[in-house]
Amino acid sequence: FPVTIISELGARMRSTFLVRHRAEDVTDLPPLREEFFLMPPVKAVASMEREFVSNNIEALMSLARVQGKTLSEESTYEEVAGVIGEALYNNVHLIGKPEFAPMFTEYASMRKNVGIAKLPAIIEYINETANDLETPIVIFGYHREVLLALKDAFPDAAMVIGGISAKERSRQVDRFQNGETNIFLGSMDAAGEAVTLTRANHLALILS
Repeated sequence: FPVTIISELGARMRSTFLVRHRAEDVTDLPPLREEFFLMPPVKAVASMEREFVSNNIEALMSLARVQGKTLSEESTYEEVAGVIGEALYNNVHLIGKPEFAPMFTEYASMRKNVGIAKLPAIIEYINETANDLETPIVIFGYHREVLLALKDAFPDAAMVIGGISAKERSRQVDRFQNGETNIFLGSMDAAGEAVTLTRANHLALILS
């Protein structure tokens, strides 16, 4: 990922997941460790990214100019992702403009498909990190389809996504906190705040 996106992700994660109101509440916690794991290259992913850039190169170059940056047909996908990330995080008003809206709609669809293509690697990562599901782990993701596929792979997992009731949301959190399951799957929108998941040893944010 471009450095700007990693830095922005770190800032957002600290403000959302690592809020500590009283120092005495967290004195017994081990040191925080942050790591980024890049999934193995997937041919389908590279193909989708190339197709997206090819379909939207004019709009991408225009978006770059608006933000004081430069893109060309020879730009790498990392450079393209940096321009898109800048708009998503710092210039969100650009997303709905008529000249950019279709591109961002296609981008959202592509990122969902990228997440689906990476599922085998994500499932392997979860198994390895959670010691074959013996260690509590929380997985956050953006796309509903990816989370539902992970639920199929780990049927016993607790899951909180959009559309469930407040009662069911609490029940799923309790299942994880009470030790009934060692995997919690949550969407950023539905479970990104006001949820207590202190039993977890690991937190993974699945980017697609």
